Amino acid sequence: VGELHEAGATGVGQSSWGPTGFAVFPSETQAHQAIRQLRDAGRIPAALEVQLCQGRNHPAQVDAGKTADNRRLKGL
Repeated sequence: VGELHEAGATGVGQSSWGPTGFAVFPSETQAHQAIRQLRDAGRIPAALEVQLCQGRNHPAQVDAGKTADNRRLKGL
């Protein structure tokens, strides 16, 4: 994860449960370039699986009036 940060990721981290790490890049092109450069330099092992994905980039929709938990909590 640190290698990806040094390669230009604007944010990095690791899941609380273990081996999954993540890095946020300004663009897909920059992510591809960083991964390629790190792999070519031997700084990301060939056996390490790297997946590129994109954020959903739209707000959540919440309807608090339709959940069982909210109906139960209204009585508190």
